[in-house]
Amino acid sequence: MKKKVFKYNVSTEELLVDNVRAQVPLRNKKLALKLLVDRTGLELFAQNGEVYMPINYNFDRNNLTYELVAFNGEAVLESADLYALDSIWFK
Repeated sequence: MKKKVFKYNVSTEELLVDNVRAQVPLRNKKLALKLLVDRTGLELFAQNGEVYMPINYNFDRNNLTYELVAFNGEAVLESADLYALDSIWFK
């Protein structure tokens, strides 16, 4: 399974993850992201909760690789927190 890529288009201020798009305006040229990841998907909160993106996705437990890419301009990643959640069904 390939890595999960989060793309941010600086010129259009758009975040793209698995063909899900959301307008996420930069604040002072900064982008704040928080990701909650479990086995059935991820929840992405941008700009301290101003934008919420739930993404359905079946993750491969052996390949939890993520990449954040900014293009068409410059952006500073102010903060990014990644939390892997334990399953309540499988221990």
